[in-house]
Amino acid sequence: IAENKTIFGVLSYLGRLLGILPFVLVAALCIEKGVNKYLLLAFAAPLIFAFTVSLTIDVTVNHKYIMMSCMLLSIFAASVVMKLFDRREFMTGVVGIGLILVLTATGLYDFTTVLKKNIPSNAIVLDLNNELTEWIDQNSRSQDIFLTSNYTINQVVLGGAMLYEGWPYYPWSAGYDTDYRTGQVKLMYEAATPQELIALVKENKIDFIIVDQSNRSSQEYLLNEDNIRRTYECVYSTGEGDTQTAIYDTQKVIRDEKE
Repeated sequence: IAENKTIFGVLSYLGRLLGILPFVLVAALCIEKGVNKYLLLAFAAPLIFAFTVSLTIDVTVNHKYIMMSCMLLSIFAASVVMKLFDRREFMTGVVGIGLILVLTATGLYDFTTVLKKNIPSNAIVLDLNNELTEWIDQNSRSQDIFLTSNYTINQVVLGGAMLYEGWPYYPWSAGYDTDYRTGQVKLMYEAATPQELIALVKENKIDFIIVDQSNRSSQEYLLNEDNIRRTYECVYSTGEGDTQTAIYDTQKVIRDEKE
């Protein structure tokens, strides 16, 4: 995903990410003796793994290995700082304080990013006593499959609904063929006749169909809500107009597929 897909691009990325940590670790490699030297090299293994091996189609998930190495290698960075103070000399003490300030500054910068992402205006607040959530919990089984819009975290998911596709990134990054399911979602929501919808629902083993505002405003397909309404019984409804959320039970067919 980097613009410069070379070793220089990797070094540039690590430079921006780690700051002076690599230089401190080089010093640690020179200072440490015996098993500690090999332990330091072993702690760098996840970092090397992150840039050479991809376990999934999404290489960005390898960031966890980079974080793992950073946490482990920071032990030796702290060891270098402590050794500077152990010398009890003025200049080494100044260098030690400088290293603490610089190494901590990068962590503080990352911490402010986390704080900004978790401000109240960005929070996802779910109601544990929500009527929709309770209905799904009480009226569906754990193995029932729901046809929905691309949800990630909402009251439907909180109720325990198993989504036919959900948010595509998660299955896609695990190597699943999300393009096929995206196509099937489009076909089912756009189905022109009850017969077509029933056939698609049976093929994909759909137990419930949810129609809500996100379906009505979707840019991926043109919702044929009237066809769904004519085909299956609406077993739950809340809201009105475009904000209405309706759940249709595919076991309760209104119009016979042979009509």
